[in-house]
Amino acid sequence: MAVLMLDWGKMLIFRSIKNQKLKGILYPLSLVFLLIIFVVPASFSQTDSTSLDEIPFDFPIVIRYKNNSSELSHVNRYRLSVLADYLINHPNQKIIIEGHVCCGPAKAVSKRRARGVFRQLRKLNVPKEQMSYIGKSFDEPKVAKEKNEQDKDMNRRVEIELVR
Repeated sequence: MAVLMLDWGKMLIFRSIKNQKLKGILYPLSLVFLLIIFVVPASFSQTDSTSLDEIPFDFPIVIRYKNNSSELSHVNRYRLSVLADYLINHPNQKIIIEGHVCCGPAKAVSKRRARGVFRQLRKLNVPKEQMSYIGKSFDEPKVAKEKNEQDKDMNRRVEIELVR
């Protein structure tokens, strides 16, 4: 709505200037308005491209899974596409992808989850030199003594860490 109003405001000012219908104080104010619309946003866009403030989310990025699954949901694929865009635009940033499981040791499942995220990012054109992956099995559980399904859900995950 605000963008629409802003575009309408630009059009009104351009027409008014063209038709010279703005008289007195309105003409200088319209010029100030145009200055704000065009010059100020340009000055904000010239920020340091390597700033960590630009990262579109907090790290670690956590991707949750169903039991014995390594399938990515649509939401997680979208999150990975945002991460891929960031990594492609910041080639000096590196990540590590760590796969985890619930219910005891399962190195193969944890590695398959981490490798699945790695492959999805490769499909999105992230250079493999910016990423590494590892299956951690049940070595670093979020909940050490799983008492219920919610505890198990907390441990079935992939964590993506930014390497600094």
